[in-house]
Amino acid sequence: MKPSRLILSLLVVCLLFSTVACGGGKPATPTPTPEPIIETAAAAMNLSAADLGSDWSLTGEETMETMKQGEEADLPPYLRDANMRTFETERIGDLVVSIIFTTESVDSAKEEMAGGTIRDLAKAFQEQVPSATMESLSPPDVGDEAVMIGGSESTLSLNVYVITFRKANVIAMLMVMGPQESTAEDVALGYARKLEAKIH
Repeated sequence: MKPSRLILSLLVVCLLFSTVACGGGKPATPTPTPEPIIETAAAAMNLSAADLGSDWSLTGEETMETMKQGEEADLPPYLRDANMRTFETERIGDLVVSIIFTTESVDSAKEEMAGGTIRDLAKAFQEQVPSATMESLSPPDVGDEAVMIGGSESTLSLNVYVITFRKANVIAMLMVMGPQESTAEDVALGYARKLEAKIH
């Protein structure tokens, strides 16, 4: 891995992990008749290198257990399972980070989505990479609710897209970064749809 790619990878993974670990808010009070939840293991629902294409390789993975061991781990009490995977190609700047985490109820997941996770990520990214411009984009048609931010980093000529969506009690966060000539909004949306299809 070349130095610039390593720096980008560590930066984005740290930002995404800290955002998920902090949680978006307190879980909502369960309703008397809770909605059905998805109980599939997070790892089984996450993207694989094959889902992204032949150029992509899995370069890192975190599980619920390894997240708990992290120095800054402060996982929400309603978190049931989690999985984070990092993928790269041979091209400098190509990076996909896919995070799946399941909560104990649909209400908990709704509360997390309402907690401003995506806004916090955009702010953190902007602070860490001042040359990047990030803005809210139209919510993508994935999951039960979704938000999306996107922008570019001028120094390295990279595009960055972050999509967060909820499906029942599962929350998925997908970060797609790559050269401006090959990484567009529709590419990020295509990966998000593949991820949604695996959540059941």
